[in-house]
Amino acid sequence: MQTEKLVFSSLFKKEELASEKIELANINDFVKYLDITENALNRFNKVYAELDKLKPTIISDGDSYISLLEKSMDTSNELFTKFKEIGLNWIETPEYKRFKALMTKGDRGTIQTMVARVKNL
Repeated sequence: MQTEKLVFSSLFKKEELASEKIELANINDFVKYLDITENALNRFNKVYAELDKLKPTIISDGDSYISLLEKSMDTSNELFTKFKEIGLNWIETPEYKRFKALMTKGDRGTIQTMVARVKNL
């Protein structure tokens, strides 16, 4: 009876050791992911600090673009009227097409949203 307890006790210990090896492998993976995660946080903090420095410039440049775009829109509307008065089509000119492409690429609503988000940071 004593021997039987000793055998079962030994078997239990071997099973326990195998389980500990698996746990050690998991810990090594965890440490690896922890290192990667820590590096990601460091990169994020570095970039975020740069964003904080750029924030005033982003807001200023965005607001300036919106103001200039509005002036361009007003001028385009004036030209449309003047061209129409003399029987020409402003919309067919290369200048208008360039302006239209700029309005598409730098959509006013998108820029305004981006500036607002930066202001709220």
